[in-house]
Amino acid sequence: MTKNASPIDAVILWVDGDDPDWKARCDAARGGNALTRRDDIGGDLRFRQMREIDWCVAGINKFASFIRRIYIVTDGQNPHLENTVGKWFENPIPVEIVDHKVIFRGYEQYLPMFQSNAIETMTHRIPGLSERYVNFNDDFIITNYVKPDDWFTEDGCVVDCGKWMPNFMLDLLHAIKPKKNGLKTVGYKDIMENTSKLLGMKKTFLMRHTPHPMLKSLGDKLFEEYPECIDINCRDKFRAPCQFNAQEANHLMAAKEGRLKVVSPKGKTLFLKPFANRPYYLRNHLKPYFEGKPLPPFTCINSLAEADPEDRKIFIEFMNDLFPQQ
Repeated sequence: MTKNASPIDAVILWVDGDDPDWKARCDAARGGNALTRRDDIGGDLRFRQMREIDWCVAGINKFASFIRRIYIVTDGQNPHLENTVGKWFENPIPVEIVDHKVIFRGYEQYLPMFQSNAIETMTHRIPGLSERYVNFNDDFIITNYVKPDDWFTEDGCVVDCGKWMPNFMLDLLHAIKPKKNGLKTVGYKDIMENTSKLLGMKKTFLMRHTPHPMLKSLGDKLFEEYPECIDINCRDKFRAPCQFNAQEANHLMAAKEGRLKVVSPKGKTLFLKPFANRPYYLRNHLKPYFEGKPLPPFTCINSLAEADPEDRKIFIEFMNDLFPQQ
């Protein structure tokens, strides 16, 4: 495979948790199970959005204009980007809305679905998707210029930020993890380690909160070689401790073929996790960039809705300066 062997697409998972029709479906799926309202499983916080999708798509247009097409995966919803980002750029990258029913074709018995592990397991089934694509959460924002070889090498490798850790060390970390309301949280590292164990490996590639390059053919291969993976990730409508991460699976399968290039996250990522009880969190973390320090290429704003109101206002103004609205 060469650098120009295939185009590169972007896939973004998006949900409007304030949509009454969607909320009715979600509440019906929750039933009387209180666990599904925990923030780490299926609480409202997981689905709350403050139009981060606009910055996500704007960042791709401004800083990764080589992307061929943007696919936004939703459940009967539409972010109507023509009213926002569509007006900010003269010739924006084409956007296609993909409903869950499309990627879950043949597996409709699992719908409706309210957790990303299952949805990401199916994204490689998007009709027309390029062999090479980059998976985004809607709170991932490209904030500086990237090139195709930041995600894919000329000889067919995927490139991602992270580090390897032996599974026995992750087991020890999980064993000492404190409980919340009598139960341990369903953590990002736990889901990644589940993936490693599913594929019979003894170490886990710990990904950072950044857009992840993916190979469509490896998604197909996962289904062929590990057919049990579909039920593992799709039988629960909300996050569950048994699930795995499809992006991790794609990377581990690439690593087995010698096609994963690991790079340091230093200088490449900015992970922001504000809370209402930390009123100056965003201002403190953004201060160097207010003063002229270049932004890294990958920024993640985790739970902006939880930020102190003044902090949130300043972040929104910061994004509006980065992506001027015409």
